[in-house]
Amino acid sequence: MRDAAQDNQFVDAAVTYIQGYQHSRVFENAKKDLKAMVLPSEREVYCDQLSVRRDKRGSLRIVITNNAKE
Repeated sequence: MRDAAQDNQFVDAAVTYIQGYQHSRVFENAKKDLKAMVLPSEREVYCDQLSVRRDKRGSLRIVITNNAKE
C-alpha cells in the first residue's frame, strides 16, 4: 500500500475523477427526469433548449436544439 497524498499528479487525477463522477450523476439524473416527464401518449415534449422525442419503437431520445441559448 502506498500513500500518494504528496504526489501532485495522483491528487490532480483524483480530483478530476471525483468532479467528473459528480457531473455524470447530475447528468444521468436529469436525463432520467426528462424522459420520465414524457407521457406514454406523447410523441414529443420540447422547450427552447431541447426536445425529448419518441421514435417508432417507443424509445425516447433527447435532442439539443440549435437555437439553444448559450
